[in-house]
Amino acid sequence: MFAAEVRALQPIARGEVTMCYVPELERHEALQARLLDAYGFTCACELCARPAPARVHSDALRARLEGLTAHGDELPDARIWAWARDWCAARCARAAGRDDGAGDVRPS
Repeated sequence: MFAAEVRALQPIARGEVTMCYVPELERHEALQARLLDAYGFTCACELCARPAPARVHSDALRARLEGLTAHGDELPDARIWAWARDWCAARCARAAGRDDGAGDVRPS
């Protein structure tokens, strides 16, 4: 069993601290299976509760990002990973109907 202690340097709101139990690029079905097998629960977070078409779209984006990780040592620095993460989040938000335009930015 995993245990962790988190100490805040300033007051934080309830629900503001989160933890990822599985690899971030895990596809939805594999993620749910791993969580159920290893931790005994099915995730019902905002991302996992999306309609099937949005989850399929998200899985496709995750697969594209996973392809980049195979060559991570060839990338110049962590800025590309931050951009890719933000771009993917914006595309997922757009697919879920919460478009803020952030996914249109290209890395410098």
